[in-house]
Amino acid sequence: MSGVLNRVGTYNESKQMIQMRKFEYRSTRHRTDIPILVRPASGCSLLGRCTDVSADGIGVKVADELPVGDTVTVEFTLEGCFIDAVARIEYCHNGNYYGMRFQFPTERERDALQHLIESIHKVK
Repeated sequence: MSGVLNRVGTYNESKQMIQMRKFEYRSTRHRTDIPILVRPASGCSLLGRCTDVSADGIGVKVADELPVGDTVTVEFTLEGCFIDAVARIEYCHNGNYYGMRFQFPTERERDALQHLIESIHKVK
């Protein structure tokens, strides 16, 4: 597959433009498959799966519908470290996958999670 990468998309072999979403993430996402508890402000706690994590946010699959733009609390354990964080639901894909951006009160808390994630993935 020999295409030319462009900042706004990609060109395939026949030079047709294929649109891509551009995401402005500051940190690398790491694949996971761990249980997560999502607590919306209004409603019951939901069990789901965390599919990827970074210092900026997480990808979560849950069976129930969550409104984009809402703020939730997420709880999960990453390599033995319990994480309890507030996140904003940024988007929904296929009705059950949610991209969430962490809402840290300080840059220090974000940096601590970044350090934890990087140290885990350096070991693997």
